[in-house]
Amino acid sequence: MKINIITGDLLSVSCDAWVNPTDTRLSGSGGLDKVFHQKCGPRLEMELSGKGSLNPGEVAATSGCGLPVKYILHAAVPLKSSETGPTYDRLEKCCENIIMAANSKGSIRHLAMPLIGTGHGGYDLYDTFYPGSLISMTAAAILSGIIRGMHKAIHSPFGLLSQVTIVCSSEKNRIPMDSARSWMLGKGIDVRSRVRGCLLGGAIGDALGYPIEFMKSAEFPKSMQDWTAEYLLDPESGKAVISDDTQMTLFTACGLLYGYSRSCMKGIGGDIWYYIHMAYEDWLKTQDPNVSVKYPISWISSISQLNVRRVPGNTCLSALYAGGGSIKKPANGSKGSGGVMRIAPIPLYAGANGHFDQKYNLRSCAETAAITHGHPLGWLSAAAMGNLLYDIMLNFSIFYAIQDTVLILEREFGNYPETRRLTALLKNAKILADTSSQTSSVNLIAEFDIMEQLGEGWVGEEALAVGLFCMMACMGRGTDLCLLNAVKHRGDSDTVGSIAGQLWGAYFGVQAFEWNEQLLSSLELKDVILEIADDLVNDCQMSEYGAYNDPAWSSKYLCGGSSGYQPGTDVHWYQTFSSEPVNSYSAVYKKTGAKDDGTEVVQNIPYEIRLEPDSSIQGGDGQYIFSHLSCDPDAAEAGKPGFGFVQSPQLHPGTNKYSCQHGWLRCHPDGSAEGYYMGLPFQLIPNRIEHSLEIFSRTSPDPWIGSIRRRTGDWNDPIEIELRQRPRRTFCEALALAAVNFCLKRSGI
Repeated sequence: MKINIITGDLLSVSCDAWVNPTDTRLSGSGGLDKVFHQKCGPRLEMELSGKGSLNPGEVAATSGCGLPVKYILHAAVPLKSSETGPTYDRLEKCCENIIMAANSKGSIRHLAMPLIGTGHGGYDLYDTFYPGSLISMTAAAILSGIIRGMHKAIHSPFGLLSQVTIVCSSEKNRIPMDSARSWMLGKGIDVRSRVRGCLLGGAIGDALGYPIEFMKSAEFPKSMQDWTAEYLLDPESGKAVISDDTQMTLFTACGLLYGYSRSCMKGIGGDIWYYIHMAYEDWLKTQDPNVSVKYPISWISSISQLNVRRVPGNTCLSALYAGGGSIKKPANGSKGSGGVMRIAPIPLYAGANGHFDQKYNLRSCAETAAITHGHPLGWLSAAAMGNLLYDIMLNFSIFYAIQDTVLILEREFGNYPETRRLTALLKNAKILADTSSQTSSVNLIAEFDIMEQLGEGWVGEEALAVGLFCMMACMGRGTDLCLLNAVKHRGDSDTVGSIAGQLWGAYFGVQAFEWNEQLLSSLELKDVILEIADDLVNDCQMSEYGAYNDPAWSSKYLCGGSSGYQPGTDVHWYQTFSSEPVNSYSAVYKKTGAKDDGTEVVQNIPYEIRLEPDSSIQGGDGQYIFSHLSCDPDAAEAGKPGFGFVQSPQLHPGTNKYSCQHGWLRCHPDGSAEGYYMGLPFQLIPNRIEHSLEIFSRTSPDPWIGSIRRRTGDWNDPIEIELRQRPRRTFCEALALAAVNFCLKRSGI
């Protein structure tokens, strides 16, 4: 999604909806609110009369009321509190609500809004984070709310919002907005690359630090080449082995995905840390075969390389033997680093799929760490790490992510005195990193005496601070320097290396590690790590009453430890298909793919589509059945579906529930079409011979590209459809055929 910042008049911006900053009574008493009431007259008053009053931050929508927009969104602006300080979190939430309200309308592509809160709300665009700072807290709150709302909008099924324009009344007001945007936004890295990079980077840092964790500093090699040749590879396996840090990270992912897959398929589920705790019990059994696990859930338990002890932390072992703990019922008083290094899959999953928000992510990371580490700094550090990664996943810069993490920790956990210790360390890590960027030294840890200033990393808050320092100090100086500084010290080298690698990989993507082929090729369980990373992005696409079935996913995340699943058995589909475009036709779609080992797999799927006399579409392929709802151009203009369909509308015995997945298709007079299928948007862009098909992934800025082609413009000529780089979730091929054949035929093209 695109954010524009301009100077001008809001009502001169051509878009689908304008935002009216109003009060809770929707009174039209002043400013822009008064202008809207004057221009719209009694019609606006009548539409608002049924809305009642709003709470601060809430949004109500009306029609354009005669103005050249589809909607006006009326946002009740929260007021700046003079007694308790500015409530920037409320301003942020108001802006998030505006984005969600716009997206929920289904036909708003472009939204224009003023600087919310800077009028009668009392927020000052020149309130900075601290004396001497150039960044406005008000501007940051507005942009943060918009970005967080856009993140949720991306994962909603039917919204089309793709552009937000922020209109500043003067150049003076635009300056802090531009500065805040430059400071806040990170690199536009693909989500899948971030997730892969984070897990891979954590494993590489872990593998670098594990062999030398208890060595003396004098024995450390000076370069990555020496390290790779002399210390990295295990003499027996020839691999760069991972420690318990990466083991527990992978089990965290398994528990998380098991819990959400269970929710999808059974309609019920608990908090995610409950399932992660179950996965940790599976991990405990890999460390001690005498442990009995009644309900194993982790498919990776059967992987032999994970059934080895790599100096597991005594705190983790003893806490799990005793049944684990929680924030309210601490398992012990430990604040060791074993909680912070393993929670990465939680924010990665939240950022990739939008299943839960920032606060739930924060709590989930804290509770997950508290299973084994009961001291507040043991789980507060995990919450901080989780928020850093969550913000990075939303494309915030690391600079904003640190500031945001400090603020949300103080807001949510300010009643714990340990919070001040943690936030002070995070701030100090940033200051030291800023200072170190001025030097050409390679050994930053020694030169800036980091072990004395931030700690050795044996406890959670110190490990996070040192890892964050290494990540920030080496930005622009290379991945190898970041990782070497993270592990070449007398402290907890594998955990600090894992944390620094996770932050670095999430921020710069998996391509950051392509500089060292030997490091990648020799990393233990690299393929399993990447498979789990992809699973975190792909998510469970099955549902309780849906017909779509993914046997490999079920084997891993529904059957769990009893599945016998082995990695590398998934099928990657890639073939083309064709059919004759006639009013009623049947065909066989030849679906061809390959397993990871190169074995070819072929499926022949028959399907039929009919154009009925009433112009409705009927038919399907056994899994998908289509029904025509409307082709009224006015309905399409108003945002209503052009074609609607449901997947396998089959009544379940003894219930009133149907197996159905809804989608829609909207047709345009030029023959183009757009729509959603199972939450995945697509577009058909025509010319007479070839039609490009773009299927937009919610997790990638780039669409999957396809083409729909006939040899000539003759309708009797066969149509060929090809989808390249197809997503994991099934796209209905028959829908694409129906779209291009019937939409273009109705359009007379």
